[in-house]
Amino acid sequence: MTDLISSLLITRNGHDYSERFRDVASSLVEWADGRAMILDGEMAITNAAGKTDFQALQNYLKRSQAGNLTYIVFDLLALDGADLRGHPLLDRKETLAALLQDAPQNLHYSRHMRGNGLESFRAACEAGLEGIVGKKAASIQPSSAGVCGMGGVQSVKYFKNIVQLL
Repeated sequence: MTDLISSLLITRNGHDYSERFRDVASSLVEWADGRAMILDGEMAITNAAGKTDFQALQNYLKRSQAGNLTYIVFDLLALDGADLRGHPLLDRKETLAALLQDAPQNLHYSRHMRGNGLESFRAACEAGLEGIVGKKAASIQPSSAGVCGMGGVQSVKYFKNIVQLL
């Protein structure tokens, strides 16, 4: 993995999946262009309609079969050596959105909606989506939770990843 030495895909349980998700790791290295950052997001496989397919991801993990593997990024925890966890979520997401404007197709910015979390979850269920991620808009990521801590995050049915680009 010498060409990906500057990219780590770490699961919430601390496992390194950089080699297993090599295409995404390569895209992250190319996109970051040497900038140090820590991202929080979900690895997903999407179907032809663009919906995530949790079972396809499980199958990919078992057999590393082809699939439309996408890293859905929803938070920026550190950038260029600065710990951003003490900044409000919406500020971090604004910076993240700007960074991801010209990202490769397998890196996707997770847009957000303000308010109506329960209503959004119900709508996601009715649409056959697999889940949503919810955070309080003004929340900070507690430093006591560590880099892989979930501090106030609720995630439904996705493979959780922390990406660290060194």
